[in-house]
Amino acid sequence: MNLKNIKTINCNLFSYLFKNIGDLFILMKDLKILFIGDIFAQVGRNLVVKNLTSLIDIHNVDFVVANGENVTHGRSLSLWHYQTLQNAGINVFTMGNHTFFLKEAISLVQEKKNIIRPANYSKLAPGRGSFVFNLKNYQIRITNLLGQTFMPQHVENPFLLLDEIVQKDESDFHFVDFHAEVTAEKIALAWAFDGKITGLLGTHTHVPTSDARLLPKGTFFVSDLGMTGPYDSIIGAKPEPIIHARRTNLPFRLIPATGRGQFCAMVLTLDVKTKKVKTYQQIYQIFA
Repeated sequence: MNLKNIKTINCNLFSYLFKNIGDLFILMKDLKILFIGDIFAQVGRNLVVKNLTSLIDIHNVDFVVANGENVTHGRSLSLWHYQTLQNAGINVFTMGNHTFFLKEAISLVQEKKNIIRPANYSKLAPGRGSFVFNLKNYQIRITNLLGQTFMPQHVENPFLLLDEIVQKDESDFHFVDFHAEVTAEKIALAWAFDGKITGLLGTHTHVPTSDARLLPKGTFFVSDLGMTGPYDSIIGAKPEPIIHARRTNLPFRLIPATGRGQFCAMVLTLDVKTKKVKTYQQIYQIFA
């Protein structure tokens, strides 16, 4: 073998090793997921369209999950708004008690695998309540559940249903969006599955809570992410009709508020070795 051939072999070997070391480095790099609280009506949609790209760049986000049950005029998710927000950078939409308020949402939820409706709806309901997504050779399961306390729909027990999902789950990371009214119900579910899921993030109340934490066995928990929508509002709606209804006990129509907006979200850094949340950062920004 002449010197030229030896040099060629060495160069090829170096290139092979460098490529594989590079691939290994990418595989061992922490992952970052952005979870966005309930996107409410036009103000919320505009906030996402205008600001999501910069937030992804600032925080080096790999994957974006957002609660989309209030996207279209405060109730449900239309095809047009789904496409708009997906193009803005959202990878997965979780839902809640307003999932099927719009008729078109029935077929949308059935057809789009990245829309996750509550898993404890009837088994005959269209769509899926839990699904595994691939991200950089890792599998991330997203599950959506609806609370039972003070919620209008009759749904299966979220504790028992999550037991079933966890027993069959083989994903690397498993996050649950628990769309529930009562903080105690959310906290109880998180403690019940501490060490069995990667994180439980509460939605629905539209009010961000300051109780984000890692539970003793490593599961991340926050009672509520808050709302991405109108800041000068009562959980997204114009104040005047609601105040009038409180004073008179008369029915009212929910009208989405306009004006300033708030962006509520959480950035989670995932340790790919331990398969747990490494760090977390709450985002709460007001936009004129």
